[in-house]
Amino acid sequence: MLRALALVVLLALAAPAPVLASGPGGGGEKSGEAESARAMDVMNLIVPVVRGGRLVNYVFINARIQLTPGTDIWRARDKGHFLRDALLKAVHRQPVVDATHDDAINTPAAQALIASVARQVLGPNSVRSVEIMSTSSLKQGRSARS
Repeated sequence: MLRALALVVLLALAAPAPVLASGPGGGGEKSGEAESARAMDVMNLIVPVVRGGRLVNYVFINARIQLTPGTDIWRARDKGHFLRDALLKAVHRQPVVDATHDDAINTPAAQALIASVARQVLGPNSVRSVEIMSTSSLKQGRSARS
């Protein structure tokens, strides 16, 4: 019962995390600052890990979407909540988790899915690349069970 309550609280706190548009960082090169200003960060994207029809874990993804120079950054930022909603639906429909570990993702599959959904929401020529910045898991170090 306590584990279930802890899971509900954790998910409730993580779910409303907005899609953040990252601004220029402190210090660094001018080109690095310009590049980071053309990016949108997707924080705490919740990915379910389902094995044999049972939910066994959640993996949380932090990703950065690099936008193309022709994309209106302000318009993209305004669509951030639509992007987050579409991403949540997509990762629940199409699995992007690692086939052998309950606490890892298939990075190329996750990048491709995030880029595809971002292009649908923001426009077909809006995404240059997707970087998975970090992942975390509720249950660490578990191998997939058959």
